[in-house]
Amino acid sequence: MKVDLYDFDKTVCPNDTAPVFWFYCLRKHPVIARHIPKQTLAFIKFLLGKYDTTQFKEISFCFLADLDAERVAEKFWERRIKKIYPFFLPQNRDLPAVVVSASAEFMIKPVCDALGVHKLIGTQMDPKTGKIKGKNCRGPEKAQRIKNELEGYTFVKAYSDSLKNDGPMLDLALESYLANKGKLTKIK
Repeated sequence: MKVDLYDFDKTVCPNDTAPVFWFYCLRKHPVIARHIPKQTLAFIKFLLGKYDTTQFKEISFCFLADLDAERVAEKFWERRIKKIYPFFLPQNRDLPAVVVSASAEFMIKPVCDALGVHKLIGTQMDPKTGKIKGKNCRGPEKAQRIKNELEGYTFVKAYSDSLKNDGPMLDLALESYLANKGKLTKIK
């Protein structure tokens, strides 16, 4: 099967979904503010190199225990779906879309479903606890997950906002595009 690969954050939408989702949750559910001291400490430890991305992400998302996160994610995308860049809309795609993202799958699944995404590969985070199953889906891990989950597929085009983070994914496709604020530049 022929498909196109898409990074999500800053590629098909303008922002990194995680902090925008966190602020949305804070506004709608102020009780999660009780986690800010722990999250701030985790951020400092991350900056100092004492936590890796997975550890930092798990602590950052500890607030999920206070919410029905899957339901909140659905509500979150009801308005934000308008921010998806036009090139990613179903009517503008020639092939089935595979989204490969470091974002938590549960967080972007509602918008991916609404936009007819063929397959979503993301960080597998428990929406009840914030704990990550496996590895954060970033960098070389993206390419590995693609190979494991889409064996036998042909990757025609790949899109990302970051050559540094998504080089291994971009290398899997016949053509690669750099996305910058919804504008595409062919790089391979």
